[in-house]
This record gives sequence, C-alpha cells and structure tokens, in this order.
Amino acid sequence: MKKAIFFFLLANFLLSNAGYVHGEEYEKIEISHGMYEKAVNAKYGEPVLSEKIESKFWPIPQTKALYRIGESDYMILHFFSRRVKKITILNGLDLEEATAVFEEEAGQQKPAYLMAQMKILDEEVFSEYAKKASEIVKEYGGEYLIRSKKIEPLEGGWDPERVVVIRFDTLGDLKAWLRSPEYEAIKPLREKSASSKAIMIKG
Repeated sequence: MKKAIFFFLLANFLLSNAGYVHGEEYEKIEISHGMYEKAVNAKYGEPVLSEKIESKFWPIPQTKALYRIGESDYMILHFFSRRVKKITILNGLDLEEATAVFEEEAGQQKPAYLMAQMKILDEEVFSEYAKKASEIVKEYGGEYLIRSKKIEPLEGGWDPERVVVIRFDTLGDLKAWLRSPEYEAIKPLREKSASSKAIMIKG
C-alpha cells in the first residue's frame, strides 16, 4: 500500500514538473501538461502512431504518440500514467517526415538510401560534379555504398550505364543533404553532364 502511494505521489510530482515544448504553434493547440490521454484523443482523434515505453524502474504505464494537428503540423506527446508529460510540436512536416522524427526519438529510425541510375553525357563535367557531391555527402553524414559501371542486366529490360547508392542514417539526413544549398549549387553540373533517374528508399 505504501509503495502504491509513493508511486502515485511521485507520478504527480513528475507531471507537475513536466515539460519540454518545441515548435512555434504551441499556443494554438489545446493541450496542457497533466491532461489525460482520453481527453487528447477526444480532441484530436486517435494517434497516427503510438508506442509503449518499457521501463524496469517505473511500474507506471508510459506511452508516446504522434498526432496530426493540422495540414502540415504534428505533435508528439509523452504520456506518464496516461497523462501528458512532454509535448513536442512539429511544424511544416509531411507524415513521412513526422514519422521519421517520431521513430528517431524512439531509437527506431531506419537508414535511408538514394539510388540513382545515370547515363553520362560529359565525362569531364560529371567528374567535377562527382568530386564536389562526394564532399557534400560526407558533410551530411552520407556514405557511398555503390558507384559502379559494372552492371549485369537480369530481366525487365533495365540496363543502366551507371548506378549509385548512397546511405544516410535517417531519411531526414538524406533530405537535408538533397535540399542543402551546397548541393543545390552543384546540381546544374549534374544536369548538364548526365541524364539520371533517382529514388529514395527507407530501409
């Protein structure tokens, strides 16, 4: 009985001292620390994603959930004893990007890959592009897994001249590299020297 009372009082103490808030839209949401999970679901609907947080030390239930709160806005709520303990607001993201943040916080983030097939039109200009691109990939935490002309077609009529595969730790890292001002500056070199097709793959 004493143990139960202790954890009840501790839970209330932690909730009363809760809080990290990120994002610019916090003032616009109707969520407060200590709010019950059922009340949140009644306001914003069921979460897009949720995960139970296992703890050997805390016998009190803990979960984390991702909610959509606008066209391109999401929030991640941490529930402690089914009440809001931590609020994180994510602004200007699509579902894929919000999911990536959610998984990264949970330590579940999977790597992401960019795969491209290329036909080289100007070897000299492409070599200049490839050298600069390699430096930017490294700067953003990427790693080239494949850069090869040694390709053996199997089926389906796919016969690329050259294939490139780049690995990043997260999809966010890949997109940060792809949208970076450094990479934007050298894209004209690639477009001038090669025809290419590319896809992003979440591992």
